[in-house]
Amino acid sequence: MNYSIDTLNNIQLEEHAQPFGDEGVGNLLILLVIFQQLEKGNLLVDDAVVVSEAIAGEKKNLNCLGFEQGEEWLLSDLIQLQVLTGAPDCALLLAKLFREQVKKSAQKAMDAFVLENKLTENCCKNVSGRRKKSAPQSYTINDIKRIGQAFSTLPSEYHHYFTVTEKSFKGELLKGASTFFQEKRADFGLFWNKKNGFLIDGNQLLIVLDAENEFELNEQFYCLLNDQEETKHKANQGKVFSKSNVSVAIVGDTYMGEWYAAHRKRLGRWDPIIDEGYDYSFREVESMINNADFTIANLEAVLVNDPSDSPLKRIKKFVLGGDKEETTAVLKRQGIDLVTLATNHIGDFGQAGVQQTVQSLKEKKIAYIGSGETVEEASQPFRLKTRSQEVFIFNAYWYKRYQYRSTNTYAIGENLGAACISTHFCEKIKAFKAEHPNAKIVVI
Repeated sequence: MNYSIDTLNNIQLEEHAQPFGDEGVGNLLILLVIFQQLEKGNLLVDDAVVVSEAIAGEKKNLNCLGFEQGEEWLLSDLIQLQVLTGAPDCALLLAKLFREQVKKSAQKAMDAFVLENKLTENCCKNVSGRRKKSAPQSYTINDIKRIGQAFSTLPSEYHHYFTVTEKSFKGELLKGASTFFQEKRADFGLFWNKKNGFLIDGNQLLIVLDAENEFELNEQFYCLLNDQEETKHKANQGKVFSKSNVSVAIVGDTYMGEWYAAHRKRLGRWDPIIDEGYDYSFREVESMINNADFTIANLEAVLVNDPSDSPLKRIKKFVLGGDKEETTAVLKRQGIDLVTLATNHIGDFGQAGVQQTVQSLKEKKIAYIGSGETVEEASQPFRLKTRSQEVFIFNAYWYKRYQYRSTNTYAIGENLGAACISTHFCEKIKAFKAEHPNAKIVVI
């Protein structure tokens, strides 16, 4: 991953910028030349173009939207689709409209920009940015700096096109790669290929390239926007033992089962918590917990007032909510000292569910890691100190695109949730280890 922050009136080019991949920037420059012609009055947002047979034939190719021959599309709609998706067939349709209205080649207009701004010679060999075996492409962060700077000069009346976050296309809701503009965290920007993007925020140009996934792309932008240069890492919760030898028990997924209990009740079946009570599920592990000095459990649920009322009930098959009073009471009775919260269910009841879970645990003085009342708290560790050893325990959940895009599982931006195993998370642990070289680091 490569990233940078520049002031727009003082762009700092890298002396030895490394080329990225084998794709070009045609998908970006087609938008730029379109807006430049809009500014000159040579194009209008209500100009229309008809889908040709060749462009309709692109539907079988990777990442294409699937336009049908003979369809008529307005420039305004095509711009929004291109910003959201960067689809190759959309770029081709924009180029067709450009030629028909401006009476010039969009490719030649982009070539002129490349030459005039001294971009990498082979950065734009086609309007879609797709790989081209006959003409390999690559670009550097310096190219994106110059392109971003050019976008920043566009009139403000066009900025709203770059802040669109979703658009319907033939019955499908297309979503953008980021929520920055919903949160009003930046003025406008452009994302492509789910791993690259630039943002313009006031007089700043922020760029992130070649991220591992959409989450890491956005996480790095949040770090740049917030100027997160953490100088000291610390645990916000901990336990100190006066002896040297301490036994720790770690039990697995812990959920009392209210969702399953409701289902069994409807079927008239036996259920542990209905027929036996909340302590029943601990019967087989009680001795292990009682013999341990410290016990950790993975809380595979959210603790809420009403476990039957989830905003995700039509999105996820299993939404696991636990009765916050009963669950925290049994955890306390059974001697659970610390719970891990970074699971695929932490977002099952939205932001309110995360807040209720944390507050319920606090009231019963049960420690937690992996989520919290702030995004920063989610990735903070628990400190376990004995006479001879110091241990820091982190908790995070691996990245899944569905969990990020559809269920808001992860702690990022303004969204409370699970800490995510990401480059930033791993760098935080690395820095923590450097500050505590004699400590043991455990990640659950």
